[in-house]
Amino acid sequence: MIVATAAFEWWNTGWVGWDGRVSILHTDYGHFSNLSRGLLESRVADGWSSTLGEYAVGSAASRDIWYHWGPMWIAAALISLTGMMPLAALMHVTGALMDIILVLTAGAVLRRITSMSHGRSLLIGAASLVSVQPYASSGSIGSRLSAATESLHLARLSLAYMFSYKLEAAAALAALLFWQKGQGTMATALLACAAIASPHVVATGGVMAGVLGCCAVIRRDRAMLRLAVCVITVLVAAWATLHFVCGVGLPKAEGSKLIEWSLQHLWTTLHLGVRDCAVALILGALSLPGIITLTRDQEAKTRHIGWMALSALVGSFFGYRLLAGVADNMHFIIMAHALLVMPAGVWGLALLIQRAQTPSWLRRVAALLIVIGTIMGVADPKQQRSVYERPWSIEELDTVKSSRRPCRRLFRQIGWRLVAAHPRLSGGHAGGTLHPYRSHEVRAPRRHWRGTLLRRESSLGARPAAAR
Repeated sequence: MIVATAAFEWWNTGWVGWDGRVSILHTDYGHFSNLSRGLLESRVADGWSSTLGEYAVGSAASRDIWYHWGPMWIAAALISLTGMMPLAALMHVTGALMDIILVLTAGAVLRRITSMSHGRSLLIGAASLVSVQPYASSGSIGSRLSAATESLHLARLSLAYMFSYKLEAAAALAALLFWQKGQGTMATALLACAAIASPHVVATGGVMAGVLGCCAVIRRDRAMLRLAVCVITVLVAAWATLHFVCGVGLPKAEGSKLIEWSLQHLWTTLHLGVRDCAVALILGALSLPGIITLTRDQEAKTRHIGWMALSALVGSFFGYRLLAGVADNMHFIIMAHALLVMPAGVWGLALLIQRAQTPSWLRRVAALLIVIGTIMGVADPKQQRSVYERPWSIEELDTVKSSRRPCRRLFRQIGWRLVAAHPRLSGGHAGGTLHPYRSHEVRAPRRHWRGTLLRRESSLGARPAAAR
């Protein structure tokens, strides 16, 4: 398993081919890798650390932003200890480590549901992290339909592909596992860790738990209602602690509203949310049979997992429409499906195979659906890799690197001066949205943890009056 996960990450995020040509990977990978090094220099969890490094602290508005920083901090620790290049530390070492944890937790959750052997549980658990629905790939039915509806919210990406979800997913699946075992305290602590790790978990888990609570009231299931209330309480407590106690900023434009409460917007949310759910239920042909199987199981916690997956599917679309003005709100849907909906579909199909009373033809159909979803899940990153440009060789890049190294510090100093003189230029942060600085005050950069100054005043000349 260790060899398989490492090989997958090297294949999925490898930037050098056998012919020595360098691939231009997804731009997020480069941004995250630069952040891994920049966080060590700036000591501030802000998106400008990727480019300005130690100069990212040059504004009075420089503050920690709530985002999925966990993998970057792990990679930063590896860089600091070993001197490893950031892209390798983040994508290969950290990515492979998170893959191993995910496979172990998904396999353990599946084993609690089906009582399969360890080997089968690990194999099908890994498949549940890779499997996608029919409309995941670009050029498929879902992509054409999402283009027709002027939205990309019908796209589906597996947890194996979505690097930025993996750490939170590992904590969330571990919480699910301990909840299955009846260890509520440990499950609550892990869920809180997942919520602290990323606002995506709070948003996705909140809409899931809200719909789950409504389903519990309709079904008069007190245990499921307590579960929904517990999840909401933990998520809200994590958000309140970070925002009000620790002073961490939200990943949104400063002064903007998360939700518009007008009747027109609420009606639009209801109308479009119902339409999106209907389309998703029709197109989710690979996930629905397994989810329905889970909801009809005799074991209460297995039923609740099925209802959680169904609630995540429905709630994610309403959350997406409700927060229509928030940047990257499609993470409601992508994360809900990658973390719970599509894996639960595979878990339910495995349960159908494991049941003694299941007819042999139905077992073969369930196994075929798992295989089809897994094949498409492997084809998706392969298709993504096929569109990467490969314009340079290693030798050409070595020449560029050696020539740009003396200019790196100068470029950062110029960027710092621009931020100081024109604060609105630095509106971008880790959340991908814009926020104006609250003042034009500029403060001197902090000292490095080893005690050396991060910036020499002589290299920039006289400081602005506010800094003096």
